[in-house]
Amino acid sequence: MGIELRHFAALAAVASERSFHRAADRLGYVQSAVSRQIAFLEELTGARLIERKAGPKPVRLTEAGEVLLGHANDILASIEMAKTDLGHLDAGRAGEVRVGFFPGVPTQILLATLVRFEERFPRVEIATCEAVTDTPLFDLLRDGGVDLAFAHLPPEPGPFSFWELLRVPWCLLVSADSELAARPEPPAPAEIAALRLIGPKSARADPWAGSRLAAEAGPHEITFRSDLPSTVQALVGAGLGAAVVPALSVNEDDPLVAAIPLGDLVPPLSVGIAWLSHRRLTGAVEQLRDALHDVCATLAEHEVAGGAAAAAPATW
Repeated sequence: MGIELRHFAALAAVASERSFHRAADRLGYVQSAVSRQIAFLEELTGARLIERKAGPKPVRLTEAGEVLLGHANDILASIEMAKTDLGHLDAGRAGEVRVGFFPGVPTQILLATLVRFEERFPRVEIATCEAVTDTPLFDLLRDGGVDLAFAHLPPEPGPFSFWELLRVPWCLLVSADSELAARPEPPAPAEIAALRLIGPKSARADPWAGSRLAAEAGPHEITFRSDLPSTVQALVGAGLGAAVVPALSVNEDDPLVAAIPLGDLVPPLSVGIAWLSHRRLTGAVEQLRDALHDVCATLAEHEVAGGAAAAAPATW
């Protein structure tokens, strides 16, 4: 149709400045060039777009002009977004990455990653969003509120791709003065089921679901429920119960609790990072995702409470 971005830019400038002369100054044109571009749009659309008045009075858009301006602004905004995305291709050395996480294992992974990432990519801004569980983080991914989100795997059904980062063993967290803490061997499943237990509120990270522990322990009663590791540990330390928790979520400096490895009684917790499948990741987002994988590989090399965390291969 012969339309170029300069035609829409001229219409937007006239609408904003309410003057052909000021619009020309803003765009770096002569006034006649702006007039020609508006005339071209009017000829193409067959509608008068600008109310022209004699003298120095401000000009304004007609109803048809307002309608076309709305479409023009959408196109101009898309071009600006495209320019921004192209800028982010700068090898990931600049830009912003928005990460959603929840307390526990992701907190340790994210903190260690941010320290390393800041040293290598000081121009990349990291914006974090914390939720109690991963469930609201999937909504943020869908809405574009975050670029990456930590998740228990498998992720929720939806348009998500994911990368498995770490497999974390579980442990039984008991008060430090518990008789179980002094034993050389872990308690039997039936002994665990007989304890006053603190469990998660979210079913997405329930260690009892489908585990050998549940099969061999039989019925068990949950006295308290919380998805916050700090709350669970405080309850255990106060002697209000025991809890089956991911080993990496335990604060080992707390003298009021003891962590007992559970071995293969409970399958390792799979922790990963997720993003929208149909969204192209910018260089900065990919750099942070790679840094998360590197940190998890390092974590897997060190013994942690309850056993050793295993690095996981990328899963697409």
